[in-house]
Amino acid sequence: MKATNYCVRFGHSLWSAISCPAQVVAQKMISCYRLSRMDVIACNHRHKIASVEYSVDGGDLESQNEDEDEEIPPFIDIDQPVLTLGRFPDADGDNKTPIGDDIPLRRSLFSNVAPYIAFQSFDCNEPPIMPHEVTKYLKWHLSTITPLIVRRTLINSGFQLMKRCQEWCGTWGKHMKSSCFRTLKESQKINHFPGTFQIGRKDCLWLNLNRMMLKHEVKEFDFIPRTYVLPRDLSCFRQVWKKVGSKAKWIVKPPASARGAGIKVVHRWSQIPRKRAVIVQQYLSRPKLISGAKFDLRLYVLVTSFNPLKVYIYPDGLVRFASVKYNDDINYLSDRFMHLTNYSINKTNSTYTSNDCVDSCTGHKWALRTLWSYLEREQVDVSKLWATVKDIVVKTMIAGETNITPLTRVNTSSRYCCYELFGFDILLDENLKPWLLEVNISPSLQSSSTLDTAIKGPLIKTVFNVAGYQLPNTLPAEEAKKLADKYQFDVVCQDYRLHKTVLSYQERVKQSVYTNLKNREEYLELIIKNLTPDDVRQLIMYEDELTQLDRFEKIFPTAASYPYLQYFDVPRYYNMLFDAWETKYAGNRSEGIMRLEKLCQQKYHLEQPTSESLSFVNLYRVRNKKGKLTKEAKRKIDMTSRSNRDSCTNTSSSKLSLDCGSEEDEMYSYVDITERLILARSIRRISDPVGAGDSKNLSLPMRSSLFAHVPPFIIFHANGTTTKLPIQMTKHLLWWMTKKNTPKIVMAMVRRSGFRTTSKHADNWCGTWCSTSAYEKLGRTNNYSKINHFPSSAELGDKILLWRNFRQMRRKFGAKHFDYVPLTFVLPSERLGLKGTMKKNGGFWIVKPPDCCAGTGIKVVSNLDEIPNYRSYVAQRYISPPRLIDGVKFDMRLYVLLTSIDPLRIYVYNEGLVRLATVKYVDHMNTLSDRFMHLTNTSVNKVSPNFQPNDDPDACKGNMWSLNCLWRYLATTESVDAVEIWTKIKDIAVKTVISAEPSLYRAWKRTSLTTYNFYQLFGFDVLLDSECRPWLLEVNDFPSMEPDTPLCNLVKGQLAKDYLNLVGFHVPDLLTDKELRLLRSFYRKHAICYNRQLYSNVLTWQERKKQYHFLNRKYNRKYYLRSILKSLTPDDVRVLIRHEDEIAQTGRFERIFPTPDTFNYFAFFEEDRYYNLLLDAWENEYGRDRSRGIERLRKLCRKKYHLS
Repeated sequence: MKATNYCVRFGHSLWSAISCPAQVVAQKMISCYRLSRMDVIACNHRHKIASVEYSVDGGDLESQNEDEDEEIPPFIDIDQPVLTLGRFPDADGDNKTPIGDDIPLRRSLFSNVAPYIAFQSFDCNEPPIMPHEVTKYLKWHLSTITPLIVRRTLINSGFQLMKRCQEWCGTWGKHMKSSCFRTLKESQKINHFPGTFQIGRKDCLWLNLNRMMLKHEVKEFDFIPRTYVLPRDLSCFRQVWKKVGSKAKWIVKPPASARGAGIKVVHRWSQIPRKRAVIVQQYLSRPKLISGAKFDLRLYVLVTSFNPLKVYIYPDGLVRFASVKYNDDINYLSDRFMHLTNYSINKTNSTYTSNDCVDSCTGHKWALRTLWSYLEREQVDVSKLWATVKDIVVKTMIAGETNITPLTRVNTSSRYCCYELFGFDILLDENLKPWLLEVNISPSLQSSSTLDTAIKGPLIKTVFNVAGYQLPNTLPAEEAKKLADKYQFDVVCQDYRLHKTVLSYQERVKQSVYTNLKNREEYLELIIKNLTPDDVRQLIMYEDELTQLDRFEKIFPTAASYPYLQYFDVPRYYNMLFDAWETKYAGNRSEGIMRLEKLCQQKYHLEQPTSESLSFVNLYRVRNKKGKLTKEAKRKIDMTSRSNRDSCTNTSSSKLSLDCGSEEDEMYSYVDITERLILARSIRRISDPVGAGDSKNLSLPMRSSLFAHVPPFIIFHANGTTTKLPIQMTKHLLWWMTKKNTPKIVMAMVRRSGFRTTSKHADNWCGTWCSTSAYEKLGRTNNYSKINHFPSSAELGDKILLWRNFRQMRRKFGAKHFDYVPLTFVLPSERLGLKGTMKKNGGFWIVKPPDCCAGTGIKVVSNLDEIPNYRSYVAQRYISPPRLIDGVKFDMRLYVLLTSIDPLRIYVYNEGLVRLATVKYVDHMNTLSDRFMHLTNTSVNKVSPNFQPNDDPDACKGNMWSLNCLWRYLATTESVDAVEIWTKIKDIAVKTVISAEPSLYRAWKRTSLTTYNFYQLFGFDVLLDSECRPWLLEVNDFPSMEPDTPLCNLVKGQLAKDYLNLVGFHVPDLLTDKELRLLRSFYRKHAICYNRQLYSNVLTWQERKKQYHFLNRKYNRKYYLRSILKSLTPDDVRVLIRHEDEIAQTGRFERIFPTPDTFNYFAFFEEDRYYNLLLDAWENEYGRDRSRGIERLRKLCRKKYHLS
């Protein structure tokens, strides 16, 4: 028999049997201690049945990112649990629970919520008291990196550690690829979220934080050293290196490694890798020193949810010291013991000294509280420093949340499945400013010393308790009932309904409404006035977490954390909900808990959407000829009602099955609402007993106006989500398209939003996206139809008309204001003028057909003889030299949206496309024929063999970038003020539209249509010269929306969604009286479809008199600012309603006219327009506090004043 070194566990003590045969040890211990089963947790590595690799698995960070290794003994490879404690048989042979009737479960604060497992400390000296009926279902899946301290905590809490098991409850292991999370069952918990490599990888961390710097003020996110991601940013870094040379020091790190592997400090260019993926970070050469040694902080941060974001920080971290005193001389840069503080590196140094006392300031590792005490003795404001560190943690999580939340939503089906412990590495410079070095998504829990054990032991216990493990539903129903009766629990096992992510229709509508609100005051009270079941579930989990924080400190959300909401790229409903909850109940949590408890007693939190109830769209299919319900319909309602009641009451069943709705049909409704509609009964309402609001009604899947008695707007989605409108609406939603000119992106979007499409001529169409030529053939346009063109939009899109309008403005107002279009000649009429200019100044000229696009017919010339004299052309001075990126010419395609001519309303899209040529620029006449060098059009360059597409909006690669990438490149690499360039571009857009405004206004007035009928998206092509001055090359009145590249698909898909939502589509007023009555009674909403009164051009005598008063007397601006808003007419209110409803849906569009600061542009208008004066006064009064203006309009709309 082979001798083996075993470690055998009895109760909570570890006994060692050295050089003793395994079978002898097992038999002896069973006989001596009468254990029904025992487990061996460690064995000799050479044992045949325990040959297991225990090194950390390799791969990229998405599959693993443990920062420090830990030697973990392998475990016996058997199908039995690695550790199980059986029950003690008494003298009669009966099995009993170990300690009386105690059970290590903690009750929830709320009724009808399953209890949580109470985790015990790793060094607990009492045996597990979990009964055998429970422990055999508590299975923990061991991974090769599960730390020993985690294993001990689990053993003491009654878990069985299994190597191979399908029905496990939890695991602590390496990060998985995001798609692997889909295999998790609803009862399984893992210590990671999908996509956390977005902050765990060093390159992704920098990209996300840099994106936040560009979007917000740099000083708000200036807590990470300047970083370059190689080889992507190699050219940028080379230019920076030329400026600073070897004066600066840089630290080179692999982007996805840990434990200090591959890190080095360099100061020579030859030390920089060219092809290998690394990041190069500015080295903080003046760190804070203690006893001459450099140190950093390891902080532990727990996130239990990213949507809503819930962040907790542990105050007991570690301080890790370098083992050699710091010296700033370049001759010592290769000394890793001096410049790196990683424990895994310094522990191998002969001078390394361990520290076994938590409160001792000795050795090369301290407790964090010891550092605070040390700094306090140096008169440092530790509380201020700690607040700065917490600010860094929250902002870092917000930076990664944008990408993590979508991955979590797509790859997990339950909110129960994920939580994560992060390790933040912070370094203090000599001014005690904290700098974020990196974030570890699998921080080391190695316990190599008493200090480690004292910090990490309580940490891991609290992490498990806050994460909230519940008993799995695999427990048989009989056992669950016995336990519930014995320990007086409402339920014992996990109820999957508490963690479902599927929302009812009402919940989705509520979330959509509140996420579109701009001001905090608008949602702070109302959002928690009537709580939905999903709201209650979120708040239940939140309040239960707060009871288990122990030493963890909650840093988001708090009653004072609302300023962080501005940094989220996308407004999150749950963050708004928690903000309101904390504001109201943070000072009196018992009141909020009592409110939730009343709802939980009614099992309100367990209500789920059902797809089996009869949906609204099928109402007509369940009635007979007399209009009464058929027997089959009544039977189905009864079965559905009974099934719904049963599913709400049977919460302790181990085989709980609940249908949470079909993705194909999102228009399901509650059974009680269906009964009210069909059987004419009153709705069964479970109202909020504490809230003061009315009972909840079903709402339309449309975007409501900000104002009463204004019809709702159709919602357009970009991510594949389908809006299911009632059939009574969709049969009237017709979109007219052309086979050649209507983009696929637009077509897919309108179809998902409920429209039918046709390419045949029809009279009842209500929307279209077509070319200018197709628009001219449309013929009749209805009052409820929307067209993507303004009459005479060629004033901007035609190159000749664009130049003539610009030249006219330049002659009138001077080159000081209008000097952004290159000198242009219209041929053949101005051929002589071009000849004289070419003879005098020389240079290159670019010749374009006036009405072509996509680079058709364009060429660069230096001689007049190269230009044909038999057809129309425009000859434009060639911008030379242009701004180059890596030697390549580029231009920008910007999107400008015009929603109204009178009043003038202009928006510019914050994201655009940067198009790069495919051949490096050479300023020589011999290269003029090279279209790949001088033209940047994608339609031209995509046929070049050098063309490289780009599928990452955050990557500066390929021959197409996103606009934000260009701003980041110019700001960080070339130290260019991107904000100043963007301001100039917006100025160009406004002046260009104003130059064509007279023609556009007159053409619109010649029609009988209203401002509702027209909108137009223009494509502005802008080029930067060598001094970064923007020049307008041309305007496209029908910009391409085709997804030519992956990046085009991303940008244009979001663009189409944003502008369709902004312009606002109503359901046409074609519904019959019967359909309107049915919809109004169902949705409790009077305004359903397009209202002609809301968009009428007909004015009353009083309205005409007021407009005449302000237009025909030359009052100064002070007068109309003071007077025009005093008494609003119904027509004024209608204009302001449309204005505010648009602003509420800007998305990524930025309003550039009118704003509180655009009144200076009034000097460029050919004549004053009353509505422009009205909006100027409105913006001046309410532009910086819109809520006051909206409330004023709401009071008038409640009285239907706008419909007078």
